[in-house]
Amino acid sequence: MASARKIRKVDKENRRFNEAWTNLYFFVESNAKCLCLICGETVAVLKAENVKRHYTLKHASTHNRYEGDQRKEKALLLQKNLVSQQNIFRKVDDESKKYAKVSFVIAEKIARNMKPFSEGDFVKECITSAIEILCPEKEKAIKCVSLSRNTITRRIEELAKNTKMQLNELCKNFETYSIAIDESTDITDTPQLAIFVRGVDSTFNITEELLALCPMKGNCTGAAVFKEIDTALEKAGLTYDRLVGIATDGAPAMIGKEQGLRGFIQRKLESLNVSKDQILWYHCIIHQESLCSKIFKFDHVMDNVVKAVNFIRSRALNHRQFRNFLDEINAEFSGIPYFTEIRWLSRGRTLKRFYDIREHVAAFLEAKGNLCINFDDDKWMNDFSFLVDITDKLNELNVRLQGKEKLIHNLFGEVTAFQKKLDLWIAQIADSNYAHFPCLQKQSHISTMNREFFVSELKRMQEEFARRFKDFRACEDQLKFFSMPFDVDPADAPVELQMELNELQSDFDVKSQFLNRNLMDFYKYGLPHTQFPNLTCYAKRFLVLFGSTWMCEYLFSRMQLIKSNKRNSLSDAHLEDELRLALTNIPADIEKLLDDSKQFQVSH
Repeated sequence: MASARKIRKVDKENRRFNEAWTNLYFFVESNAKCLCLICGETVAVLKAENVKRHYTLKHASTHNRYEGDQRKEKALLLQKNLVSQQNIFRKVDDESKKYAKVSFVIAEKIARNMKPFSEGDFVKECITSAIEILCPEKEKAIKCVSLSRNTITRRIEELAKNTKMQLNELCKNFETYSIAIDESTDITDTPQLAIFVRGVDSTFNITEELLALCPMKGNCTGAAVFKEIDTALEKAGLTYDRLVGIATDGAPAMIGKEQGLRGFIQRKLESLNVSKDQILWYHCIIHQESLCSKIFKFDHVMDNVVKAVNFIRSRALNHRQFRNFLDEINAEFSGIPYFTEIRWLSRGRTLKRFYDIREHVAAFLEAKGNLCINFDDDKWMNDFSFLVDITDKLNELNVRLQGKEKLIHNLFGEVTAFQKKLDLWIAQIADSNYAHFPCLQKQSHISTMNREFFVSELKRMQEEFARRFKDFRACEDQLKFFSMPFDVDPADAPVELQMELNELQSDFDVKSQFLNRNLMDFYKYGLPHTQFPNLTCYAKRFLVLFGSTWMCEYLFSRMQLIKSNKRNSLSDAHLEDELRLALTNIPADIEKLLDDSKQFQVSH
């Protein structure tokens, strides 16, 4: 029976090269193979009969004349020739790797600066022109570097893949992590779902990176968003039992408890027997601040300002004449920006610039016969001045909330401080004190009715802040235990932290570390982790929380630069690759890419 027949395996016979074959048959061992020094062919099986048969059939007639010492010398000569040939190929390979490394470095810079893939040819042309002047003898070297569009495309694909692999390895070591999610459409109206991850490992190293950019080809429902997130987490090796926070834009598809993302994730946690209370959900703190700022309608002010700005900006002749007018009178500013409703800072910037050049605007509008604004109306000017001041303060808060790697307690602290400022402003304006409202302070006639109106508007904003930030306020005590462990009452802390907080507050050495380091460094270097294990775990939970989706918004602004009208055919995969390299803090391992088993072709 064939099934019962014993089949010998060559690799199990432990056959080895016999050094005597070198002088007998002119064979050597090279790369675990038996190589003929005469013709360069190899014998598949290390067996004396096979080696002897090859020599007898192909070389015996010409090489049997070598005997004794002469045969040994011939074998040595053939071996030297082989080594010389191998060194030549190795040198060529090393040179090609240098050229390939240059193309990788340039490709990475092209991606980080969000330039088109075709920029490689332009870069090569510039370098070549410079070398022809500065060092003509190096001209051949740069011409060997391949920077064609296809090469740059491949390089960026490999760099992005390498960076993502490194991120996946880091994700495996996360003890806790959180995600930030937002969605926006690109230039081709394709919804792109951005997923950012922030995680911490056992040594308190924090990683904040783009996890995935997912094109949503269908409807952006809660089920579709959950499917993309679930896939992204699985590919990165991130499990739900380590997920502690999710920040979203507050859309129904995200926070809906039945058909929204929140409902699907909670059901997923239940199926895995993971407590759904472990995840803290946050509506982006910057988005909420922006929504609070919109409570100030002041339509009678904004409508007139927008009409005046549009009258100047929407007609090329008016815009040109207005700029020339400002130049003639040596005005501080050369123009006025459009107002864009969807941009966070647009209202404040437009109002502030309009206020600064209001006299010039009034003169220009009067010359043009456009009387859409009555600058002599005291009530309108009071409302306008108040709106300029308060939007300027809201813009200042908005800017403070923006940025990478912001810890959630710092963001909430900025909001809390602004709420306290509102209390102060309400009391001061009610008492006719406009010290913190410089534009309003310049107005000569502010009636009691105006003052009461401003107070009521500030109170409405105060109520709006309290309503929108109630989720953050609900976990204020938890944030205090994390950010101010020496200033809280241990009795108010969770049971698992009470004993450790008592010990911590009695340890003067640790308190000294807390006072002399920032919070991140304190938990990383100043807190004895083995002595305070529960407090260590508690800190890791809050260190990774996203308080906003600012990183997603930042990605979308970069996306508009990369996938523009001139690059609208850019594929979704290449868009993600370029954005990943443009935003990542993880340097690509170019040396590893060069060491991979591949051949690098030089440019011709």
